Amino acid sequence: MPTYRFLLILLLGWIFVPMLMADKKEVLPDLINPSTLLVHSDRIYISDKATILIYLLKDYKLIGKFGKKGDGPQEFKPFSNNRLVISIKDNEIHIVSIGKFSRFTLDGRFLGEKRTRDQFGFYRAINNGYIGKRARREGNIRYWMTHLYD
Repeated sequence: MPTYRFLLILLLGWIFVPMLMADKKEVLPDLINPSTLLVHSDRIYISDKATILIYLLKDYKLIGKFGKKGDGPQEFKPFSNNRLVISIKDNEIHIVSIGKFSRFTLDGRFLGEKRTRDQFGFYRAINNGYIGKRARREGNIRYWMTHLYD
């Protein structure tokens, strides 16, 4: 059992010590329940429930935000734990939420969306579409299914 305690302490040290030793720490008061963080170029994109906030990396200044909870255009239905999947491809922000893929400019201007039949899964933007996987169970057998959307 001592080995496990040592490993846990070592892992916690790798996570928290660099945070404590950082030269600069910032509080972002606009955040309520952040779940996803993505750094791209000179910006930080953070999902907070169903809203995406855009900060400048150099001074952590909030320069924009977009999205809200819902099913309409520019609205998102987050996965469990209020999580949205954010990725950047071809200088566009791709947001995956329950039942759709949405695209925005790097400044948060809406470009379009594509609805899906699939309500769950893990998707990423690739080439001209999206690839994802999800688990399915039939009796005692569990399958991983791959989905491609164009």
